[in-house]
Amino acid sequence: MSACSTDIPRFLRPIGSAHLATAFCVGLLLCGPVLGGSAAAQSDQAGAPRSLFPPPGATGEGTLQDRPRVPDGMQVDALPAAPIDDAPRARDGIFVDVLAPIDPATVGVLTERDPDGFGGDVWAGLERRQVAALLSGIPADLASPTLRSLLRRLLLTSAKAPGGAPAGSGMPSLLGLRADRLFALGDTPALIRLLEVAPEATGDELLDRTRLQARLITGDEREACRLGQQGVADHGGVWWSKALIFCQLAAGDERAALLGLDLLREQDRTDAGEQADPDFLELANALLGFGRAPDKPAPTALNIAMLAKLQARPDVVLLSDAPLGRSEQLLGLQSLPAADRVLLAERAVQAGVLPGGRLADFYDVFDFDAPTLRGALGADLDPAEPSDRALLFQALESGASPPERVELLSRYLSGTSLQGVALAGLQAAEPVVVDLQPEPALARWASGPGRALFYSGRLEQALAWFENAGSAAAQWPEAAEARRLLWPYARLAGTPAAGWTDLQDWASDTAATGLDSETVALFAAALYGLGEREALAAVSPGPASAAAPTGEPQLEALATAGQASRLGEALLRASAVLGDRSAGELHPLELAAVVEALVSLDLGVEARQFAMEALASRGL
Repeated sequence: MSACSTDIPRFLRPIGSAHLATAFCVGLLLCGPVLGGSAAAQSDQAGAPRSLFPPPGATGEGTLQDRPRVPDGMQVDALPAAPIDDAPRARDGIFVDVLAPIDPATVGVLTERDPDGFGGDVWAGLERRQVAALLSGIPADLASPTLRSLLRRLLLTSAKAPGGAPAGSGMPSLLGLRADRLFALGDTPALIRLLEVAPEATGDELLDRTRLQARLITGDEREACRLGQQGVADHGGVWWSKALIFCQLAAGDERAALLGLDLLREQDRTDAGEQADPDFLELANALLGFGRAPDKPAPTALNIAMLAKLQARPDVVLLSDAPLGRSEQLLGLQSLPAADRVLLAERAVQAGVLPGGRLADFYDVFDFDAPTLRGALGADLDPAEPSDRALLFQALESGASPPERVELLSRYLSGTSLQGVALAGLQAAEPVVVDLQPEPALARWASGPGRALFYSGRLEQALAWFENAGSAAAQWPEAAEARRLLWPYARLAGTPAAGWTDLQDWASDTAATGLDSETVALFAAALYGLGEREALAAVSPGPASAAAPTGEPQLEALATAGQASRLGEALLRASAVLGDRSAGELHPLELAAVVEALVSLDLGVEARQFAMEALASRGL
């Protein structure tokens, strides 16, 4: 498909109108500058808004997956029917029924009665093998706080087990996979909640491994080592041998650990399965006093626990390359330098691994005296430096006057944006800005409080700052710029924001400020996903948007799952579309697809939050 062809991708074709061809070519940013709209497009716009993607079934009769099926090779007449007299009876004619064993796949923390629960039908339309494949595809470095929150709720929801091959058929259990994905995502509190309701003796090695690693992360070595001994007996293999050696070293039993290491090396040569990583062997030798710890060991839970025992200082490359899911365990290392600790914490908050409120605690690792805090606003600081961002944030919290606080906030947010952790800065700033009042004298700095409040969902307060900037726009150029930056957030929040008649008017006015075209294109795509079908034709494409996105089949599958309200499948496919990218790195078509799928699932609040992520992560 050429960049300016009116042929539309296969997953868009069922809409099949000239309007959509125009929207895809111009609005989806494959064709160049603003298009005024043809007569055919205008005639199509007269009808109801059309979905970006096809309905799940063209005939209205549902898909094959929705229809009940008889197992292959089984005749309906051959289904067994037990005579009623065969039912177990107690005395006096009372029937006694035997409860079927509970499928561990159904176990969860959130039920239909919980506000955060998704109900018992989240796996509707899927077989067990399909759910297992989708769960395995959750990216460990998922960089969206919104999608991480939705996946947490999904993985904690108690739901009916999908059909298909049961546990014991050679596939990992769904309960084990759910726990493993929470562990990989680094959501330790959610993982502990799930493990507390999970049955103990399932024979599920993946679940047992995850249970042990969760105890290591939380510092419960006694329970971790009890699970390790049990795992050696139940499962055996290299992984469990390493866990046992760690426990022997932690207990000071060097003789047993030395014997275990000898056996591990021999097992490593003969075991056709998992092999002992050399980093573990070096760490174990260092704990025994032979040699030194490797600079950049593989960041597994066991290796990080051994680093903690050694009180070894991890290499900065290890911290930047480690999976996001291991951030909390790495942050627990006492040997971690203050600047490295702040950088790692900001990265974790940016992706949603840690809540924004935790960032203030990590900034406090820098100790500043009162005169330094009072002089922060006038100091020659470099916000790209972790220590200077910590100083600005502590000064912001220290009770300065409102004019000083909004200016400090502006400098702090500028630093987090330059560092690529703008979302972390907005989340950390929320507790500080909720107490600020939008006084006229503060209108020049309204964008900082306004963005933090919009992103945190405090709509009424955020709109007050937006209106404050608008009232002073004629007086101060800074206030006019603040209103221009806050207008997209107000629109994404679903309010009829004043100041510009439409997106094209705002885009034309904003072009002179140097705002990049890719950010404007993502804003238009987000509005399109939220139902404003005219948005895409109002902007010019950016260079990165001129080519079609990769992975069109994935987008088609996401759209089909969303329209069919297959919630579990749609959320897992949305995370696969995102991968390890932030929302702001998506192609406009990808952003529109994820936003529209969330809307289809009645997750409109989360759809708007995800759209704001895209803008904020680009520094808008």
